[in-house]
Amino acid sequence: MLRVMTKAADTSTTERDRDRANKARRLFFTNLFDLSWRMMSAMLLPILIGLYIDSVVGRGQAFALTGFVVGMILGALVLRSVVIKLSKGQ
Repeated sequence: MLRVMTKAADTSTTERDRDRANKARRLFFTNLFDLSWRMMSAMLLPILIGLYIDSVVGRGQAFALTGFVVGMILGALVLRSVVIKLSKGQ
């Protein structure tokens, strides 16, 4: 009888651990995909807008460089918000 109870406890523990690991894996991939499109939009849009303005104005690469700097700042802010979100979730 004791062996059956021990075996049942071991099975439930491994199932619980497996569920916890699956939940963590799902959370990781969800946040990874969320971060990828947010970083892409935060980095590329200012650069593309700067390149477009440079092509219209014809003043060199000033707006593209400004767009790059703005994109880096926005990327850092997006990364910061994701880190804060993940630390609150745990």
